[in-house]
Amino acid sequence: HKLMKYVSWVEKNRPSKLNEICYQEEVKEGLRNFIINKNIPHLLFFGPSGSGKTSTIIALAKEIFGIHYGDRIKELNASDERGIDVVREKIKNYAQESINSTQTKKQNLPPWKIIILDEADNMTSESQYALRRIMEEYSKITRFCIICNYHHKIIDPIVSRCSMFRFKPIPKNEIKKQLRYISKKEKLKCSVQVVNKISEYSRGDLRKAINFLQRCYNCFGDDISSLIIDEISGVVEEGKLKKFLNDCI
Repeated sequence: HKLMKYVSWVEKNRPSKLNEICYQEEVKEGLRNFIINKNIPHLLFFGPSGSGKTSTIIALAKEIFGIHYGDRIKELNASDERGIDVVREKIKNYAQESINSTQTKKQNLPPWKIIILDEADNMTSESQYALRRIMEEYSKITRFCIICNYHHKIIDPIVSRCSMFRFKPIPKNEIKKQLRYISKKEKLKCSVQVVNKISEYSRGDLRKAINFLQRCYNCFGDDISSLIIDEISGVVEEGKLKKFLNDCI
């Protein structure tokens, strides 16, 4: 069990089915038909950090491709790889790779793969235009899932080629529910005050909340108090802030 503290709780608890995705009911409703029909258009997921965008496309791929999902998805982070040459080479190379037709027929799988392009709103417009051409050219064998925080930073020709899904910040009650579930799973005794404070500080970002809980557990075990949360959160106490502002005046 000691080794578990070195495993990311976010990754460990990542949903493997669409129904397990936290909160985003409208998104899930819109994606269910794609699973039934085993066909998806290019997708554009947008919304704040930690709202479930990457988890959703991975869960969708797992439901469509089953045990073969690892062969059929490629995750690329556009913020690391936003240069036009990388888009042209790395993305194009994967986009044009042919599909294993034997596997497709035997397992009754769709004849395409998915490229997940995370943080795509960091791409330069030149890179995006190069991407647009790749999307056009290889759409028969490659579907793109473009993930970003702000869809207005994505060029219109890409937006018009995608089915758009808006992810909302996770409500505090849902974050609390997830934190209680993970605490129970990890045999961590966590008070209501601690769960409440973490959900307050995470501001709709479930990933941030889970990482915060794990950090507290790694540092303090079962001795987490709401005072410790205040101490390590980096949030300045309201009273101190007011005193500081008054002193400035």
